[in-house]
Amino acid sequence: MKKLFAILVTMCMLLSMANLSLAQETIHLAYWSPETDETSIAVDNAIIDVFEELHPGVEIELQHGSLSDILAKISAMAMAGTAPDIAFFSPRYIAAMVEEGHLLELTDLFNEIGDIPASYVTPTGSDAIYDIPCVMDSICLVYRTDLFEAAGLTPPTTWEEWLACAEKLTQDTNGDGVNDTFGMTMMGGIPDNYFGFTPYLWANGADFFDAQNNVAIDSPAAIEALTFAKNLAQFCPPGMENVNYADTLVMFANGQTAMCVGPGRVLINIKNYKPELLDVVDIVPIPAGPSGDQPLSKVSLNDFVVFNSTEHPELCKEFIKFYMSDAQYQLFLTESAPGHMLPTRTAYLEDESYLSSPDIVDIADLVKKSLDYSFTYGSDYVLRNDGVYNPNLSEALASAVMTQQINKMYLGEVTPEEAAKAIAETWRDDFGIN
Repeated sequence: MKKLFAILVTMCMLLSMANLSLAQETIHLAYWSPETDETSIAVDNAIIDVFEELHPGVEIELQHGSLSDILAKISAMAMAGTAPDIAFFSPRYIAAMVEEGHLLELTDLFNEIGDIPASYVTPTGSDAIYDIPCVMDSICLVYRTDLFEAAGLTPPTTWEEWLACAEKLTQDTNGDGVNDTFGMTMMGGIPDNYFGFTPYLWANGADFFDAQNNVAIDSPAAIEALTFAKNLAQFCPPGMENVNYADTLVMFANGQTAMCVGPGRVLINIKNYKPELLDVVDIVPIPAGPSGDQPLSKVSLNDFVVFNSTEHPELCKEFIKFYMSDAQYQLFLTESAPGHMLPTRTAYLEDESYLSSPDIVDIADLVKKSLDYSFTYGSDYVLRNDGVYNPNLSEALASAVMTQQINKMYLGEVTPEEAAKAIAETWRDDFGIN
């Protein structure tokens, strides 16, 4: 981190010495990001500082918000004319914003950057590009090698093996009659549980909607995935129906559980809170379910967008291009969330300076596996159904019915079949799908 920050500081000094003329009027750009941890904020501010040095008279205001209510919040802001100029968030919200006319076309910027896979771009029903995929994570099955070896187990490759491992690794280690280590940790709480359930759904060859945009959450394969998730949940620590995304990372990092389905942030938590576990952690793709045809890595993309209400579209594009190039992009990849924020630019996949950077080098093998699994087995909302544009997907994922029904299933209030039927009927009514 010190080396990259030094590069950026040197750039600032050189630019200051160049006696660049000051703009007559200050231009303010609002940049919205959901990243709220101190390191990510420091990285953003470092990149912003250099950009402002390069562009005298430009000031970028860093804003933060929660992903849980982003679609409603940003849409309301856009309609009120108060949207930020630039934002960084999940592609699952982009199609709806394009349909509402809020986003600026970025086809020219995408072509100028030049080495981002076209398949990563969010389908919107047109040939125009409205998002710049910036980073991805790779959500795989993370497991404790020491606990598996002690129990005589190997990483699961089928759902039957997965359940057997979770059961065997749920143990009363101190003999007090109460289990104190658990085979699995899962997201059962609202609103994160649908995100936690998605890898099981996709690994079983199922989806929320099919390739013809028909509701498919109540298909036999989807119900099979819900049933598996319900069965696997019995090997989680008590109270899993209240566990959110952050909780799963902590539970695994503190040694409470032997497996979790998670991204590189799992490794960050281990490095920060229990680094002695780093040598006994490995990852494998999420096993295919009985109705699936291959393992899965859930690739969660995060994108830059520009709102068409901005008064400075070219400057916004320049900021995104700057952010995703040279020392700035490497700083973001290696410091903001090392091992979690993986590059979407193919030029960086073979960049040894990236893999050998101080914050990556000790987990380089796991990072390489994550990248390999992402490009071999990866799937995200925008990568499903051969990129077919679904005008209802964003609203469906943001609706409350799915998280409520999944939570009720984990609580035992409804069966997997009842949960699937309730979600499907609501979506068909909401979207007028027969």
